[in-house]
Amino acid sequence: MWGRLEVQREVLAYSEWDRYAKCGWTRYKAQADVPTRRRESGSWSIGNVVRCGYPGCPWCGTQLAQERASELGACMDAHRRRDPDADADVWMLTLTVPHFASDAASVVVEQLYAAQAMLLRSREWRTFNKQWGLVGNGVRCLDAVTGGASGLHAHFHVALFPTRAGLPTSEAWRLGLDEKATASEWLIAHDSIENFWAATIAADVRALPVDLATQLRAFGVWRKLATCSQRVRERYLADVAAPLVEAWLRCCRAVGVVVENVDAFRRTALRLTPSEEAVSYFVGWMLADEVSRSTAKDRNPLRLLDAIKAGIKGAAYTYKQFRRAVDGRQWVTGITDLRKRLGVTDEAVEAYAEERKRRREAELEREGTPVQKKRELDLVVRAHLFGAVHRLGWECVFAFVDECEGKLDAALPVEDVTRLVQRELDDFLWSHLAVSSGSAIGSDRSLE
Repeated sequence: MWGRLEVQREVLAYSEWDRYAKCGWTRYKAQADVPTRRRESGSWSIGNVVRCGYPGCPWCGTQLAQERASELGACMDAHRRRDPDADADVWMLTLTVPHFASDAASVVVEQLYAAQAMLLRSREWRTFNKQWGLVGNGVRCLDAVTGGASGLHAHFHVALFPTRAGLPTSEAWRLGLDEKATASEWLIAHDSIENFWAATIAADVRALPVDLATQLRAFGVWRKLATCSQRVRERYLADVAAPLVEAWLRCCRAVGVVVENVDAFRRTALRLTPSEEAVSYFVGWMLADEVSRSTAKDRNPLRLLDAIKAGIKGAAYTYKQFRRAVDGRQWVTGITDLRKRLGVTDEAVEAYAEERKRRREAELEREGTPVQKKRELDLVVRAHLFGAVHRLGWECVFAFVDECEGKLDAALPVEDVTRLVQRELDDFLWSHLAVSSGSAIGSDRSLE
């Protein structure tokens, strides 16, 4: 992360995003010390410096993503728990617009936002919202990768929170439920009432009441979609999304999107998937390398910084075009409204984050790679030595501190370790101070 922050500074310095280039490198007061702290997990934090708050920043964006992921995860848990009798579920709606390498990134993003706003006003969306009892319009997240032959691939992921996500009897047989799976699934795997009657006789169901619809649900004929298999849910949601696909096609064309292959558009431009994929994606939103692709092809904002550092031609230009395209846009919307509707408090979000951290550590423990706890260190980069940080980079400074601390006796008190490491850090920065002077980009510019 700190290495990417240095690349961002070099790319954006003295440009239209000059203030963002100051993130992590410019002090609020030119003569003030910069406190640095290493946590038990081994991660570092610094204070008394400018924060840009941009979602695509390696430092600010990663922290924002973690906060939003915790909020969304807490909302998902609260949604499923608030009414045990309700058919609550979480779906992920993915919206994409066709694009080409010749299309300007700003135009692609503008069309995406305009088309989605039109979709929310469409008759199909209002019907969909009412039919499934959605809580609000969901939580929308902007995702964008760039590179390859098609240019900027901007798209939305929307977490939807339906309250009536049930599987009707008429769909059970068509979706091919396995009659040998369970008794409840066997009862609904029939295409007619006659076959259902035969099934109930074979299962020794002694009486069927007058209100057949109510009792069918009691017998498991109407199932919560969340309890069905992944295969059944995916096939059913593909049919559920069909009316929205046509509405999305109409909205895209209305905002100027060129749709050359209508069949391909219907297959890929709008997808509705079950909650497992929604949870796994949103919890990892914008965290390091979530795209998991090579730096030579599709890249998210963080991977673009890696491509710049690797010297890939055109990566810096592409990164600036992406910044210009999403400038002023909100990357995540709807989370505040959703928290109010579900009554999710700050305490619930913190509890979810702690539980997620505990589960992650337990998983690493089972895999034989437990988290290595480190001593917490509270150090200071002296004001007169801060110029050396610009020359070396935070990544180098933190690596030096870790190396120094690792050489010390583990039995030493924390106070002694802090004192010894602080002295080594001061000497290290002092030895590089003269080299750092005179750097145009590396100069410590005060915040005006």
